[in-house]
Amino acid sequence: MNNALYLSDNLPVLRQLAEGSVDLVYLDPPFASQAHYAVSSRSLRHRAMASLGTVFHDRWRYGPEAESQLRELRDSSTTPAPLRHLLAALSTLLGPMDSSMLAYVAMMAPRLVEVRRVLKPSGSVYLHCDSSAGAYLKLLCDAIFGSDCFLNEIIWSYRRWPTKTRYFQRMHDVIYFYARQPGAARPFHVAYEPISDSYRQRFGGSTQLLDPERPTHKLKSEEPSVGMPQRDVWELSILAGSSRERVGYPTQKPELLLDRIIRASSREGDLVLDPFCGSGTALICAEKLHRRWIGIDIAPLGVAHTRRRLHHRFALLLQPMEFHVDSDHLPHIEELSAKLGPLPNATSPIKPSRRPRSTSR
Repeated sequence: MNNALYLSDNLPVLRQLAEGSVDLVYLDPPFASQAHYAVSSRSLRHRAMASLGTVFHDRWRYGPEAESQLRELRDSSTTPAPLRHLLAALSTLLGPMDSSMLAYVAMMAPRLVEVRRVLKPSGSVYLHCDSSAGAYLKLLCDAIFGSDCFLNEIIWSYRRWPTKTRYFQRMHDVIYFYARQPGAARPFHVAYEPISDSYRQRFGGSTQLLDPERPTHKLKSEEPSVGMPQRDVWELSILAGSSRERVGYPTQKPELLLDRIIRASSREGDLVLDPFCGSGTALICAEKLHRRWIGIDIAPLGVAHTRRRLHHRFALLLQPMEFHVDSDHLPHIEELSAKLGPLPNATSPIKPSRRPRSTSR
């Protein structure tokens, strides 16, 4: 399968993908923040794009479409029983209290069902969210994937300019990590954090082993320590306004974050899917790490950014890319690309290297 980029609602595209064809899914959907997101114009190099206006609205209203999606899931014989019961309970709870959140649940539920369908038995999924709807998304994932497939609640902790509030500063996102099947032989590559100064002072940087005869004691090994296995709290900076990665897309994530996820849960040649790909960071990292990829986004500006970044970074080694867009929208994409222009001060293009042949599993 060639790499593919879709300008589309992701639900019909997900339904077209073959069952059990994807190794890793990362999705960074709207957070139900009740906000609208526009192109950043804070830095000089993005002011020319300010006229492009709003990228997308993250506001949800319960209406005939949401009601139809919930009814379709409740009536379908393929809907897992736990999901059917959960949707009925949430309709009762949220209907009179928060119909906007119910509309958001109605949007996310069928997409998560399709994400599970397209994953291989050995596949993994990372769902990026925050406190706005994270509790509801966790319930949906437990109902669709099964609570026994839950692996981690990853906390992405970062710092930014504080705001004046009467509560603690909200400076973290949540990433829910699930397996497609419990106990499956899925890829997971352990990364290590540097050892602490206190550990180095106490043990001299050597690996410590448990004493089999005295479980409360440790034995000092001659092997140097590789560090502590990666924890589920990740201290990674958000993209600063002056970052060379930043392209001006409002929800752009740092490459370090996606690089860590893709390295951990996939192998070279695996297929990575991002159904809310935005400005394409997951696709950039997948290409850089020699994975195949599929990206989908409904925002024309996001897709224009993604195409521009891919061609800038990988113009010399990009494998054939399928670009799926309705012919009526193609002129708009070309117009956006012309307005965006080249990537000033962006990360340098990747030099050509030997690329492994794609594999299918």
